[in-house]
Amino acid sequence: MNLNINKVIIVGKLDKDPNIGETNNGKTVANLLVVTDESYTNIEKVKVEKYERHKIVAWGRQAELCKNFKKGDKVYIEGKNQTRRTDSSIVTEIVATLVQK
Repeated sequence: MNLNINKVIIVGKLDKDPNIGETNNGKTVANLLVVTDESYTNIEKVKVEKYERHKIVAWGRQAELCKNFKKGDKVYIEGKNQTRRTDSSIVTEIVATLVQK
């Protein structure tokens, strides 16, 4: 079977207010930082809590919807994982295809 899927679903809380702007050609873009958490009990019977921060970028209509989001909101994000090179680093982020509060 030759099946490749790049789909990400994140449900978490916004770590800060979305950063919303516009590109030079007028397209709306929103950058979000979403925190997810999980906990488990380790072998020593100690509860361990783990937090992950996910960089999200939304474009167009999905970015417009982010204008109603604020820090602490629980959000549902669907998208794809994408890595890109900038002038100074390599960035991995989730490109959102669906955002909901």
